Amino acid sequence: MDDLDRIAAHFGISLLELLSGAQVALEALPPERRTSTARQTALPAA
Repeated sequence: MDDLDRIAAHFGISLLELLSGAQVALEALPPERRTSTARQTALPAA
């Protein structure tokens, strides 16, 4: 359980949120831990 506590603390969520599943854990992430879902496309080389 100590490892799970450390993982939850690293991501800024509670242990219960971590153990409740991926969807709950992702929704509980602080905004600075979330990534954008927008895809970026590479520009053609000039």
